[in-house]
Amino acid sequence: MVAEGASERLERLLFLRRVQLQELARTDRWIRQERLRLSDPARTGERGARPAGPAMGARGWVVFTPEPVLDPPQLHVAGCGVRTPPERTRRIGQEELTRLAELGATLCTECDPLQNLRSGRP
Repeated sequence: MVAEGASERLERLLFLRRVQLQELARTDRWIRQERLRLSDPARTGERGARPAGPAMGARGWVVFTPEPVLDPPQLHVAGCGVRTPPERTRRIGQEELTRLAELGATLCTECDPLQNLRSGRP
């Protein structure tokens, strides 16, 4: 009899684990979607001119969205020596740089885009 009760408890615990894993997967999907939405102004509904300034590789800032998208976006000074795939990198302006940094984006330790911003040099 004891083994039968233990078996039922084990089955309930395994069921609970499956449900919690499904919930965690759903939450992870929501996090990925939100990070992607926040890293792309076109998806947030923000309108206006594209950031003025030189092309990528010159002065300015870029955001790199890593894979998996669960990882936070990375902020760099354009032309930073850190290699990022161009298809996952896009140019951003000063306001977006500041907004993404406040939202918890990862700052490049090589080029330190916020220090670059504070010094007045894009």
